[in-house]
Amino acid sequence: MTRPEGGERRLVVLTPWYPTADAPYHGSFVEQSVAALAHPASATTIVQVTSVAPDETASLTREDSPHGTVVRLRVPLDPMTPRVATALAHREAIVAAQAAGDLPELAAADVVHAHVGMPSGFAVAPLLRAGQRLVTTEHATYLETVLRTPDGLAAYRSMLERGHVHLTVSRAQARDLRRRVPDLRTRVDVIGNPVDDARFVPVPAPHGPLLRWVYVGNLVERKNVRTVLEALAVADPATRLTLVGDGPQRDELAVLADRLGVADRVTWHGPAHPDELPGLLAAADVLVHLSDYETFGLTVVEAAMAGLPVVVTRSAGPPETLSDAAEQGLVAFVPVRPAPREVVAAVTALAARAETCDRAAVRDVLVARYGTAAYRDALRHHLFDAQLPTAASAARVVLLATSEAGAGALVPVQAEAVRAGAHVRLVTQLATEAVAAEPVVEVVDLSSGVARLPWRVAWRGLELAPDLVLRAVRRACALVARVPGPTSALASRGERATSAVLARWRRAAARARRGADRALFARVEGRVLPDAADRLAPGWADERADLVVLGDRSANALAAVLRERHPDARVVRPPSDATLRRLLGV
Repeated sequence: MTRPEGGERRLVVLTPWYPTADAPYHGSFVEQSVAALAHPASATTIVQVTSVAPDETASLTREDSPHGTVVRLRVPLDPMTPRVATALAHREAIVAAQAAGDLPELAAADVVHAHVGMPSGFAVAPLLRAGQRLVTTEHATYLETVLRTPDGLAAYRSMLERGHVHLTVSRAQARDLRRRVPDLRTRVDVIGNPVDDARFVPVPAPHGPLLRWVYVGNLVERKNVRTVLEALAVADPATRLTLVGDGPQRDELAVLADRLGVADRVTWHGPAHPDELPGLLAAADVLVHLSDYETFGLTVVEAAMAGLPVVVTRSAGPPETLSDAAEQGLVAFVPVRPAPREVVAAVTALAARAETCDRAAVRDVLVARYGTAAYRDALRHHLFDAQLPTAASAARVVLLATSEAGAGALVPVQAEAVRAGAHVRLVTQLATEAVAAEPVVEVVDLSSGVARLPWRVAWRGLELAPDLVLRAVRRACALVARVPGPTSALASRGERATSAVLARWRRAAARARRGADRALFARVEGRVLPDAADRLAPGWADERADLVVLGDRSANALAAVLRERHPDARVVRPPSDATLRRLLGV
């Protein structure tokens, strides 16, 4: 293929989802990413490889779009096919298309941007030549189910090894992935989703009670729309709810609304085209979104950027993306699977803060983080090694994470300091924090000096003994289950039961460890950490420190060393994002 006019690098975007005329919302976030990048259409090819029913016919079609050529590969496949096997089937379809000469763009591409590691990234990784750059963006909510199996983790790892950069849309997901593949941690970065700030402009500020509720999303179990209806039933009788979206729970939810006596207060809007969403948000007083899990939570960010109050669960992405909005009073967090009255209380609290909420400040932060221009700059940097805008702060920040609770409090501080352009150094005795840190963060890892302390060794033994016994029992059950006979079914049930007990034990052990860490280990170890730091990382405290942030009191001894070496440094507890920006002069 000839190089496009202007010498632009040839880009292939590979995805399992992309909008069609019949399904304009299917993969709209991928289309938004391509649109935000604004790469010349003549140099862009979008390849959608999608699974279809086994009785459908395999096909390859082409069409023009404003953003580039769209190639659609349909692969007949049983919907129950495991995800790794699905990715292998997609790979075979790509290879067949290349062999037939129907997909020359892939071999000619300079850069391949795969949306989701499984199936797209894993499918294409071994097909690329050495000079081609592979960047993947992960925003699949099913990633955990892939990584919990040995085959899934091995396949995902092979994709990371071939790729140049692996982007996630939330820091929580990035940190989890770095812990699973610590030797590849520097390849995992965060980008977020693009939000069209030209489309989601400020809506009128609500006044008085927030009586017009809206939900935007699929009507599926994971979105927990049931609780939205249950909250409506105990809210002010004048409250009305508009449900925007469709899904397999539509009929079930209609029955529930009738049973709760709120059917006449619910409007079933059905699916909405992305261009309709700003108007729907402007007609509401509050967005209520109670999803069990969101990698990013695009809808809630769009609403907050437009200035609409939001009630959302504290699930992975939203606490990160909406931290400033919550501080300002535009967003209220509720627990995952909240009680209906908790939801109503959150809506009432937002109404009380509506007068003092600085919606313009919230919008400025969200546009700077996730707006079209910010996303374009970040994605061009990762795809084409383009230069990022010069960071605003040259401050040197030291984070002291000496307990699990303290480390958790420092996660958003680390992220905001990196965003502000500060040089960040993390001093920690927690190996899991050392590997989960942002790639640009300098890590002083003291875990080896703590792991051999007598109480740590004894505790590890207490944790591991039941774990080893349960795994041995599960392995024995699995072996017996493979042998045909009267005990096979019983052994299969034993294997499942043992797995459930093992999972419960690990959760209980983790809770106990965090409690012991907070009550005993961190306090005792805090006193010996300065000596351990001097031994394991000589000179750790010599570099200039402008701001020192303590995760909790267990870091006091380390902070005292830094305060002595750098009298002008400010020593603080974990600040909010806005306070941190002020401290850094941003």
